[in-house]
Amino acid sequence: MKNEDTLREAQSPLRCLTVESAPRLPVSGNKFIVVPLPCCSLLALPYWAKVIGEVRNTGSEEVLVKVVVRLLDADSTVLQEGYDTLVLDPGERGRFDIKLSEFTRDAAAYSISVEETSYEQLR
Repeated sequence: MKNEDTLREAQSPLRCLTVESAPRLPVSGNKFIVVPLPCCSLLALPYWAKVIGEVRNTGSEEVLVKVVVRLLDADSTVLQEGYDTLVLDPGERGRFDIKLSEFTRDAAAYSISVEETSYEQLR
């Protein structure tokens, strides 16, 4: 019964607390997805959940974008962080898919931040 309770808690979707991005980089369609447990450990994926969504470059120049997802507890303390990078031409949309590898029972929400970056900053 305890394992079923833990599974039920893990499958309840978390709410997105904040989305921060530059005006020319709007975010849309973001979702928190819990990966279903497989029938055996050999089929298990190396992550328990992921956040997906889309960023659009409404500017007039190519941009390198870093999308950061932070998993938060009830007090908005960061429990886990993951990121994805995208190169977007003017007017282009790009999808992000950020996997969260460690199950965190205390997770209550998540946040997304999108920032312009450079290759030097990613190193």
